[in-house]
Amino acid sequence: MRSESCARFEPDLSAYIDGELDRDQSAAVEGHLATCSECRQEEAALRATRRLIRVHPVEDIPDLAPAIMARIHEVPSIGSWGERFRVGAVAAAAAALIVLGASLPFDQNPAEVAAASEITEQVRAAARNLDRYHATFSIKERGWHEEVPVRNMTAEVDFAAPEMIRLVVTDETAYPSEQWPRNDVTLLATSKRWWIEEPSSCPAAALPDCAAPTTWAGVIEHRVVVHRQPFDGSTGLPTDIVVPLETLAADDGFDVLGRTEVAGRAAYRLALDYRQAVPLVGALQAGGAWREFHPLDRVQLWVDSETWFPLRFTVRAGTSPDRSLWATRRGLNDRPGETLLDVRATAFEEPSSFASGTFRVPVSGLKRDGGFTPDRATESDTIGGLQPYLSGTTAEGDEVRTYVDGMSYLKVVEGSGTLSSTALQAGEAVDLGRGGIGYYVPASISAGRRLELANHGYAVRFQTNLPRATLLDIASTFDFEGGRAPRTIENGSGLIVRRSTPALAFAPFPFAQRPTYMPDGYRAATATLARASDGTRSLTVYFRRDEAEFDGLGLRLVQSSPIDFLPPSSEEFVEVTIGNLVGRWSADRGELEWIDGDVYRAISVPSADLYTAVRIAESMR
Repeated sequence: MRSESCARFEPDLSAYIDGELDRDQSAAVEGHLATCSECRQEEAALRATRRLIRVHPVEDIPDLAPAIMARIHEVPSIGSWGERFRVGAVAAAAAALIVLGASLPFDQNPAEVAAASEITEQVRAAARNLDRYHATFSIKERGWHEEVPVRNMTAEVDFAAPEMIRLVVTDETAYPSEQWPRNDVTLLATSKRWWIEEPSSCPAAALPDCAAPTTWAGVIEHRVVVHRQPFDGSTGLPTDIVVPLETLAADDGFDVLGRTEVAGRAAYRLALDYRQAVPLVGALQAGGAWREFHPLDRVQLWVDSETWFPLRFTVRAGTSPDRSLWATRRGLNDRPGETLLDVRATAFEEPSSFASGTFRVPVSGLKRDGGFTPDRATESDTIGGLQPYLSGTTAEGDEVRTYVDGMSYLKVVEGSGTLSSTALQAGEAVDLGRGGIGYYVPASISAGRRLELANHGYAVRFQTNLPRATLLDIASTFDFEGGRAPRTIENGSGLIVRRSTPALAFAPFPFAQRPTYMPDGYRAATATLARASDGTRSLTVYFRRDEAEFDGLGLRLVQSSPIDFLPPSSEEFVEVTIGNLVGRWSADRGELEWIDGDVYRAISVPSADLYTAVRIAESMR
């Protein structure tokens, strides 16, 4: 029989998932979920049911009650668990019938709603077909500072494929005084230069009393990169505000809520976590000072169903169990479900041309030389349907070739060398057939998807915003065979570290346990085995999404033995119950650690939350 506390919170679970509870109610539910594994399982089942119906619009639907009730009555009662099985049957039957709903006569003219996979393909096609873009946006931001509850800004974006962009953010906020810095930002870039103008400011929490002049007029920073290497990750271009190519790179990363209209345009309304929407939300935040968002804050995005331009997006405060702690540590006072950012397109078009000087990049400011020297000759061969763009050499003597089609690009860098440290330690080994072995790393905030091949002191490195499968196909046709990375990774700390595959890595370590739960889209990608001089053995496994990990390397699971105590630390921890064990949670690192007998276990989830970490930990028992 369920406990009284479980029975009390059960009616609130659905509203909690939908973000409909107030702050106190959400906190109460979160506190109960953190201590009750049964309710966590029920909450997970409810979320799974919602995912099953995610691509269906709220339109006219038939009365499914008779069919559902018929299915329910087929489920026998099983003692005290009967009622709970019956509740589960309602959800399962409803989900099954809704999934089968495509074959039912809902109405004579059902609205056409694309599946997530179709939208991803359409966005990729739009990125290839785009030449020019101009748009203006209104921006309303809440929670940046307690003395400035709302900031109002506008943004103007001009883009010419593949690398010319002009972004101008104008701050129209009525600040309490002139001591407050205005968030005016200008970013300009071409294939040769990158330049930014932004206010020089101290952290928002220290304003307006931090060391600053009486008025902020003229306190502006300018930075410029000359001889810029094409598609240089350190000077990335905020192109997802043009077409959300990276935001919607994986069809399992967002939900399709239905069709609607925005500013008189037909649009799809999508929902996703902020961690997946970083390229879009961050596109307007290339410079200046902006508020932070939690990785699991919820983003809604409206994309034009014809051009696939973003017409509007919002960020709402999430309801994950540890978000209130995250907000408190940052001096934020967000309410669950509160809209923190609202960005709306007020105009957009595909102009036939731009005025002279639109993309003229100044050379004033703190200067850095990118060290790229372009070639005069241009090769004529296409790769993967992309046309040759720029080629040249780096300051290190590597050869660079780039290929483009609209916003889509492929960059190939060849030269003497070995695998980079990122590919060596965290790259996923991929069999390319006659191309040998390559080492793959998903896209990050600063770089596209990467693949490296190395053999006999020579390396070929690919970078692209094309899908993973396309990248691997292209690499497999190159006249270069990548070799396997050295099994032993050099480490100066006295550890002997060896690469392995997730399928084989657990076998040498009987104490290591496999998790049976991972967030949607995550899978084991790489693993390393380590032995210290004192005999301690460790297994580290990275779990990632295939297309992008904008927080870095993904989720990391570490298990070591023999260790019988958690190392002391000055960090602030939250005590967490994991079954009958007690662990500690570091909000700063996004890591849950615990001791199981003489085994140390830790799960790092920098792009998730404590609840996700606990679910993974409990699935290992």
